[in-house]
Amino acid sequence: MDIGTNFPAGAKFTSGCFVIDARTYVVACTGWGPGLGGIWRTADGGTNWTQVCDKMPNMGGPVLRTAKGLFFWGSAEGSRLLKGTSDGAA
Repeated sequence: MDIGTNFPAGAKFTSGCFVIDARTYVVACTGWGPGLGGIWRTADGGTNWTQVCDKMPNMGGPVLRTAKGLFFWGSAEGSRLLKGTSDGAA
C-alpha cells in the first residue's frame, strides 16, 4: 500500500512514522528550507491527511509511546517534547 500518494504537497520530508493500526498513521515532517513542518495523521490509510501539530519534530528522533498510549516526539524547536493523544489526533 502506498500511503504517500495523497500526502500534502509542500510538506517537508518525512523523518519518522508511527503506525497506530492498519489505517491510522502519524508521520513527522521536518528539515531545512521551505515547506510545512509538523506532524500529520491519516485515519483512512493515506487517502486524507490532517496536520495535527505545526511544531517541527526532531529529525530522525524516536517516537515514544507510554503505557497509557500517549505519544512523545522530541522538538526541533528548542529543547521540549511534543505530546500527542493515544489516537494521534492531537
